[in-house]
Amino acid sequence: MTTTYIPLDKSESAEQIKPETILPRPIYDDLVNFIDIARDEAKSVDKDYNKSERSHKAISIDGERGSGKTSILVNLKSYIKTTKPELLNDVHILEPIDPTLLEDGESLFLHVIVAAILHDEDIKKAQSGNANKDGSFSHTLEKLASALESVDDQKDLRGMDKIRSLYGNKHLVNCVTDFFKSTLKLLNKHLLVLPIDDVDTSLNLAFENLEIIRRYLVAPCVLPIVSGDRKLYDEVCWRDFHGRLTKDSSYQELQAFNIAQELANEYQRKILPLPRRLSMPAVETYWANTEIKLGTDTGMPLPNFIAWLEIFLAGPVNGLENSKLNIPVPSIRALTQFINHCGDLISKLPNEVTAEQSQLAIKQRWQMPETNLSAVDKFQHKYAELTKRVDRKYDEAYKEFEKIESEPKSALKEFSGKHASLTKEWVHKLKTYFQYEPKAGSHYLTLLAKEHWLELKEQKSQFTSVFSTPLFQPLTHNCGELKLFDKPYDMSDWSQKLLKKLPDLWFDPIKDKRTRPC
Repeated sequence: MTTTYIPLDKSESAEQIKPETILPRPIYDDLVNFIDIARDEAKSVDKDYNKSERSHKAISIDGERGSGKTSILVNLKSYIKTTKPELLNDVHILEPIDPTLLEDGESLFLHVIVAAILHDEDIKKAQSGNANKDGSFSHTLEKLASALESVDDQKDLRGMDKIRSLYGNKHLVNCVTDFFKSTLKLLNKHLLVLPIDDVDTSLNLAFENLEIIRRYLVAPCVLPIVSGDRKLYDEVCWRDFHGRLTKDSSYQELQAFNIAQELANEYQRKILPLPRRLSMPAVETYWANTEIKLGTDTGMPLPNFIAWLEIFLAGPVNGLENSKLNIPVPSIRALTQFINHCGDLISKLPNEVTAEQSQLAIKQRWQMPETNLSAVDKFQHKYAELTKRVDRKYDEAYKEFEKIESEPKSALKEFSGKHASLTKEWVHKLKTYFQYEPKAGSHYLTLLAKEHWLELKEQKSQFTSVFSTPLFQPLTHNCGELKLFDKPYDMSDWSQKLLKKLPDLWFDPIKDKRTRPC
């Protein structure tokens, strides 16, 4: 397995200059394989190409916002350069095409695709370096522009002009294909890869953009790679079909809904074939990957960092009865932003955290800084051994633990000295990040409480309660900086649980209050 690392000091960017910083590798490998096959197919039909040959072979990359789809499209060419450079002798990969560049009122996503080709630096250089090929390229471009213009004018034409325009529309596919082939001839290559980023983003034109892919990007010499959220594709498609079915009548709306969903499924099956669908991994799958490092390829393993975060966000809990808070980092974009936010402190972490392989040992060492971990291990094994006995007397396990614990602990004391200052820094750093994450209300309340307790410990005050923090004050969750957090619970059951303990009038103001308990 290849080691990958996430830089600590790099600003958020889809482009990754170094291949060692590219995630996720399996998606790239699948894309390279698909491109390799498409290149061979394009070569085989290059000489005996029949314009009637149409095939839907678009590759789709499914993922929610922030899952890293754009980064894959941006870095695909760089990845191929480092892993299979000979492939680029026959393949030209355009920069990712953005469908949102379509202005309101434009009907053809083809305008943006053609503009992206004309803007490509390699194509500009090829035009200036070969006058003969450039002439052919310009000729096919003129034919395509004329066909596009006739399609745009259809709505204003009548009679024979309308018929001529529709006839021109029929040949638009051929004009598009000829333009693609002349582009490849200009570059002396066989396959044109069109990465199309987030087709679903421009919602008002999302279905129309998919229609362009269905109608025109079907030649063997073209390979579209379409990224987006497939759930949103499905929503856009069935709603479009449903709108057409119910446009003239709302009779049997439920039946129309079922038909629309079936049509949407088959439509997507056609333009985005199932065997060519790739899905971005959930961010949680990276957390267990020990081959992903932080900072450098020899830095702290990502699972160690996750264990480190759980020390502050969950604490020494067993996970039962909803006691373990999940880390509110929903996407790879959020993860890289978070690592960048904590980068200055990550570099300060002691070797006991960064080099340790066992996540449990990391938590034990930090949460019990003055405890000998070998004593804990021996106690655990002895306890498990005694559990198998009939009498189940565990005093031997405790005696063995006490014996090891009584040994000198100079190294442990040194480690314990790092404990207080680092804890305070990390609690503050995490608090400043999660205060803006809507789903991190429980985590923010927990960090506020930890910060409060650390201050009490330093001041050794006897006049401030440990409960004097918003974690134990649910009525404050609707005020100030706590207002932005999601609050899925209310206080409607308080009146029943506190019946006859408090006046009824006390409950009236809190019935509609929302809260986010830990």
